[in-house]
Amino acid sequence: MPGFDTLDFDNIEVFNLLMNGIIAIQPFVNFRGVVYVDQIKDQRITPAASKLLTWLQLFCGSQFLKNITIVTTMWDELNEDGIKDKLRRFDNWRSEDMLGKFLSHQSKVYHHGLVENENGYRTLNVDRQKEERAHRAREMISRCYKSAPDLRLRIFDEMDRGVLPVETSASKWLISGIITSDDEPNNGACPQTADGGL
Repeated sequence: MPGFDTLDFDNIEVFNLLMNGIIAIQPFVNFRGVVYVDQIKDQRITPAASKLLTWLQLFCGSQFLKNITIVTTMWDELNEDGIKDKLRRFDNWRSEDMLGKFLSHQSKVYHHGLVENENGYRTLNVDRQKEERAHRAREMISRCYKSAPDLRLRIFDEMDRGVLPVETSASKWLISGIITSDDEPNNGACPQTADGGL
């Protein structure tokens, strides 16, 4: 399915596709985790990334954050200086309040296509080393989620209370960028409104 913030799909369309999919498979699976993928192109968290991370927290709930993995991409073809620069950018993101809250709740980080070794780092080319990249990604998923606790997504709790998917706090955030006191997660980790960067 398409990701958020694309030119060819509205965010609400993407949300509806996601909800239709997870509602259809919910009786047959346990949702063990979420993988949030970002290229980390900018020096600081962008308004779009901040909005998506807030949505993710509203969708998952604070208790589920330990089952989220933040995956950075587009490491291949970077030279040594490019790797250092991107790691600095990620440290900038890590130090910002929004991503810092995920990490303080034990969210994990995985740099897809970047391998640390005794001499520093090496990258895995997306074409020539796709098997190794895929193997390492499968290992990460197994490591992070094989014994992950069975936690319930917040959006399911809302729907169990009779809230329609389009009326959940995650959906309302996508539509309006505003969180009411009823929608705010218990730990107050999300902003009250879209002000301050959105």
